[in-house]
Amino acid sequence: MTLAVALVLQLGLSSSSAPPPDAVAPDSIIESTVADYQDRLAKLTPENPEPYYLLGEEVADVAVEESERAVARRLFLIAYTLWRERGDDRQAASACLAMTTTVTSERDKSWLRAVARSIDPRMEPASWDSAAWAEIDPMVAAQAAVALGSIRSGDGITARQILADPRVARALARYSSLLQGAGGLARILRDANIWPCPDCRNKRTVRSRSSSESGEIICGYCRGDPGPRLRDDEFITHLRVESLLLAGDQNVWSAQLEVDAGAPLRDPDPDTVARVFGIDGTRSLYRDGLWTWPPGTEPKAPGPTVEAPNNKEPPPAQPESKVGEG
Repeated sequence: MTLAVALVLQLGLSSSSAPPPDAVAPDSIIESTVADYQDRLAKLTPENPEPYYLLGEEVADVAVEESERAVARRLFLIAYTLWRERGDDRQAASACLAMTTTVTSERDKSWLRAVARSIDPRMEPASWDSAAWAEIDPMVAAQAAVALGSIRSGDGITARQILADPRVARALARYSSLLQGAGGLARILRDANIWPCPDCRNKRTVRSRSSSESGEIICGYCRGDPGPRLRDDEFITHLRVESLLLAGDQNVWSAQLEVDAGAPLRDPDPDTVARVFGIDGTRSLYRDGLWTWPPGTEPKAPGPTVEAPNNKEPPPAQPESKVGEG
């Protein structure tokens, strides 16, 4: 049985209000999930929000790939939208908190918690001293920094061994917003899998295959310099993340500025959750591989703009002023 099928999700939101790089789910992406969920998705109806939430929990519990987390995120958001429409703030806040399990950015997690508290203050007490910064073990943070350095030097074997530790992956995911400047976590994993150099194995030279040359020559693949080609700004991004990882749990303003790249503070407005994550929560029916609106709830297309006639009479002409007469 095939393990994954394509679930094409229609998203009806404008990109003009797209959030900073830590946002997710652009329009018309394809999300993959386990084939067994296909029939259960088709049975969901907006009359009962709870099955959306329960299925979202089930998918989130086993999610490994971003595509699987995206499916759970949509299910939670649909439940959130339906419960808010019914005025069930407690359940809506629960769905909002559940969405924190489907995002990796600490900024997104904090924002969702703030939204949940704004809906129902009982959900989670505010904390000015978040424990998130203290959760990273110093040894794990040091290993994450070593992984970045190993990737830059082309030592993919060491990098892969370190990144196999889920604690290291979570530590790097905490800085996903900042890492976007260097291709994000996806590029880190890709570079770790590409290197060492497939031709010279990082020896920098290879034996010449030409009859006119003998001995060792500079490797044509890595050009004698193993590792990914990083622009100056990408190299600086790596160093910033390493600096933050090795700085321990010192929670200072300058560190926070580096983590969120100076992104503006987002107001925890419950009405903006769908827009921030690029998901139309009103499309609650899954039919023929597409998320669509329930019958009779489709948004009406805007009609042509008709300019209102101007029935006002022009003001009477003012007598010409004659300056200097008299």
